[in-house]
Amino acid sequence: MFEHLKSEIKAHAIECFPNESCGIIVGDQYLKQDNIAEIPTQDFKLSSNLWLQYPIQAIVHSHPFEVNKSNWDPRTPSKLDMTNQQETGIPWGITATDGTAALDPIWLGGP
Repeated sequence: MFEHLKSEIKAHAIECFPNESCGIIVGDQYLKQDNIAEIPTQDFKLSSNLWLQYPIQAIVHSHPFEVNKSNWDPRTPSKLDMTNQQETGIPWGITATDGTAALDPIWLGGP
């Protein structure tokens, strides 16, 4: 899903590290957005006005992480990610970055 946007999504995640990046996909283009969360290193929040301005196809955000040797995938969605994706009814992409490299996004929901 949205394979052609993978490099933009990953670059944005690296650029925002240690904060979570966030963006939207509109017209098959990735649009970077400001993360207005209170604690952007632990959460992301988009402006509520975006829903009025754009026909949003998908929401994307990153999970910053420190490299470790566990089997845990840092792109694993939180319970809140899963709940919010279901509430919006559109796909959500999650990438992860350590500030140097980023993983390909995984997608929740979708066609």
